[in-house]
Amino acid sequence: MKKFIPILLFIAALLAGCSTKKAKVDTNLLYTQAAQTVFVKMTQASVLTPSATATFTPAPTATITLTPIPSPTQIPPTPTWMAMEPGKITAPIFLYYRIAANVQDDPNYQWDSMYYIPPATFKTQLEMLKAAGYSSMTVSQLSNAVRKGGNVPPKPFVITFDSAAVSVYTKAYPIMKDLGYVGTVYAVVSQIDGGGMMTLKQIKDLIAAGWEFGTKGMTAVNVIQYPDQAGYEISTSRTELAKKLETDVTSYTYPGGITNDIINGNRISGWGFESAVGLGRSNEISSENLFYLPRYEMRKDTSYITFASYLPETPAWIPTEIPTATTVPTGVTGQ
Repeated sequence: MKKFIPILLFIAALLAGCSTKKAKVDTNLLYTQAAQTVFVKMTQASVLTPSATATFTPAPTATITLTPIPSPTQIPPTPTWMAMEPGKITAPIFLYYRIAANVQDDPNYQWDSMYYIPPATFKTQLEMLKAAGYSSMTVSQLSNAVRKGGNVPPKPFVITFDSAAVSVYTKAYPIMKDLGYVGTVYAVVSQIDGGGMMTLKQIKDLIAAGWEFGTKGMTAVNVIQYPDQAGYEISTSRTELAKKLETDVTSYTYPGGITNDIINGNRISGWGFESAVGLGRSNEISSENLFYLPRYEMRKDTSYITFASYLPETPAWIPTEIPTATTVPTGVTGQ
């Protein structure tokens, strides 16, 4: 038995030496385990500890209560025109250039120009006039009533266009036709049937619908800058346009709305015209200003409140202060 003791001791030593050898460690596994442990701890913390949620109380928004434009069923029927003696008439005259919002509406459209009025804005402005009981007249109807007397609606107004652009026919005309309105267009004779302009047929369609055409000249050259062209641009354009349209032409528009000694009412009258239009902010039409009729120039940035301020009587449903975009009444757009 004593012989096996050394052997047993030797075997025990070997086993002890094997137990003290370090085990091989996978560092990637340790990293993964550690990451999983952190994730579990974070998840447990998020479940056990609810996150703080800030509660915000929105500040009250000041609003203005406005009355919408009356609906078509609330608009009174077209008023009866009444006979009047020669004399003064109260009537706003509006000046537009082109009715378009893009090149599809008008091939000559310029997005940065303030004189292209979107059709939707134009329609809203005319709906405001309709709701307020206004009836349209042409420039010649108005001037004839001042000079000779005649039938006039209770609330007359005039729409003029200093351009025979095709958009006046394709965009403005349908809107005005639906509302029972007519207008006066000042055409440049040489531009008729030109690119982006009305054709002769379209012009005659408007005349047949009760519209009027006056002249803006043969080529629209500024006769104040080139006075030697005045006779050709004004007198010749009247006779040539009358030939094309097969109707009399009796109204003229001053270039840029400006008049001076070179071109004035006396010369215009001497060339056979019965009226001329310029610029101004007045609703009083009389024999004293028939050759320089004041017109409100309409721009893309003319707000509907500004537009309403041009009327002799502001309707009760038109606010006197400019509201925020969120408080614009139904059917009315600011621009």
